[in-house]
Amino acid sequence: MSDRMVPVPFETLMESLLQDAKKRREAFSGIAPAPKEKIACPAEFMGQRIENPLGIAAGPHGQMASNILAAYLAGARVFELKTVQELAGEDLPIDKPCIRGEDEVYNVEWSTELTVADARDEYIKAWIAVHVAAKELDLGDPSGIHFNMSVGYDLKGIQSPSVTDFLDTLNDSSESACRKDCLDWLRENLHRFERVDEAFIESIPAQVCQSVAVSTMHGCPVEQIEEILLYLIEEKKFNTLLKCNPTLVGEEDARALLDNAGFDYMVLDPDQFAFDLKFSEAVPLIKKLNAAAEKSGVHFAVKLLNTLPVKITRRELPGEVMYMSGKALYPIAITVAARLNEALEGKIPISYCGGADRHNIQTLYKAGLAPITVCSVLLQPPGLSELSRLAKLLHEVSGEAPEAPSVERLNEAAEAVKADKHFKKSPAKRKLYDKHRGYEATRQKDTLRCRVVCGICTKVCPNRANEVMQLADGTKLLVHYDTLCNECGLCQYVCPEPCHPYEDRLTFFSSREAFDSSENAGLFRAEDGYVYREKGAVREAADAEALPALYAAALKSVMDL
Repeated sequence: MSDRMVPVPFETLMESLLQDAKKRREAFSGIAPAPKEKIACPAEFMGQRIENPLGIAAGPHGQMASNILAAYLAGARVFELKTVQELAGEDLPIDKPCIRGEDEVYNVEWSTELTVADARDEYIKAWIAVHVAAKELDLGDPSGIHFNMSVGYDLKGIQSPSVTDFLDTLNDSSESACRKDCLDWLRENLHRFERVDEAFIESIPAQVCQSVAVSTMHGCPVEQIEEILLYLIEEKKFNTLLKCNPTLVGEEDARALLDNAGFDYMVLDPDQFAFDLKFSEAVPLIKKLNAAAEKSGVHFAVKLLNTLPVKITRRELPGEVMYMSGKALYPIAITVAARLNEALEGKIPISYCGGADRHNIQTLYKAGLAPITVCSVLLQPPGLSELSRLAKLLHEVSGEAPEAPSVERLNEAAEAVKADKHFKKSPAKRKLYDKHRGYEATRQKDTLRCRVVCGICTKVCPNRANEVMQLADGTKLLVHYDTLCNECGLCQYVCPEPCHPYEDRLTFFSSREAFDSSENAGLFRAEDGYVYREKGAVREAADAEALPALYAAALKSVMDL
């Protein structure tokens, strides 16, 4: 079983859109498109009007075109694409499992698992796909969508041929072979669309990304950060964001905020605070970069916040250091936002990510932080569909945001969080954490049928690689799609059984190669029938009727979708 995802072809994205979304008003494993009139919250960002200042952060949801399209359908209008660096693809080692999210969220990944070229093409496909979805399903104005690319972590890497091509092509994809192929497919299939016509296809902008974010993780010195940002602002003429780290709050205050919220078991790494950008360095740097942007005629903003490195002490994930996010990060993130904004006198836009959820998103918006992007909350139930709820909450307070980040409101939010029970570790969650399973936990592989079928693993999977299907006899079966899975392992931690859904459930494979690289029970379609694995034995079946009963029932259910 491969731990690398396989990009979904553009035509497959469109087939899903045409068949699922139009027949059932849902697509990609049960994601119902969010009605435009219920999520409207117009805002300005980087000189562009966006329909709603809500989006996905640069995490697993911003890595594949299928994920980005699904996020758009759910209500996102801002898309922070997974960070790209020169080291990528198979050359980038990522331990698996790499995501854990029972309460707070941890990960051990830090940039795209794709090659730089594949990431470039995924984002082009996604850009065109969301435009088509917006038009065909009447979900909103396609011009109100913002794509933000993210690069790191050193100037040499950013200036490398692969990353330079990435930046330049997403700034102008008019000569891209990927764009040409996507538009050609649309032209050839125009007769299948109701609202998409030739004129609309030609109107899809060639500029995919309207801005670029630069991450300051991994000990990038202040001189290097400045050099990178000035290069992008002055030479490349990009609208640019400086993405800062939680370490800006300082180790002492970070420790105090975590302890106050009941996360005293987290072990900080002093080296991270020693090497990262300091608050005293950040303020003058931001002012200098903002002045450079004004002079160059481009937009500049601060992005808060990266994840917080903490030590792995209880086998939570493989390795020595993991990156924490979610509700445990919020007290730190809002404190950094308040302090930085006060030091900047509320004069520089701040885009926010760091524990945003249904309990604080209106507060963040009314304090002048925008856009607001999320990741961790989507890795927990109800998953990606939570975007619709968050978008509706912003819709309720549309127009209540100040023109610039409010010093008073952010200071109030930073103080209020200290007593907010929602952002504290509850006794029940703490008890569960103390009993938590390490990532090597034993599994129960006695049956392909899930005894619970709660569907949690389908909701939290960022790639929608798990699905609960209804069989002809009325029973439910949990199945797995190998092509969509990168073995992040999130499902194994949320499953109430000692089970790894991505390894223990009936799996559909896309090729013999994928089948042979796995030990999963499952099947794939061969030229002259089916090849399947049952109880470790590989067999062939001339047709679906010759498959084991459960396999045949699952296959029929898929075919009937």
